[in-house]
Amino acid sequence: MPSAVSLRFNNLWFPDGTLVLATEVLLFHIDSRLITRDLPIFHDMLELALPKSDKF
Repeated sequence: MPSAVSLRFNNLWFPDGTLVLATEVLLFHIDSRLITRDLPIFHDMLELALPKSDKF
């Protein structure tokens, strides 16, 4: 679980990102299409999590 003092990883923190990923110390704000394109597991997780009208 991320700590209360997680820091943004500026190289991967995009203001127009649609997905926040958190590690124990860093936060990443990226476009979900970038991660789902190359990593099918993320596509499957987001497909289950989003209502049909909010597909990425």
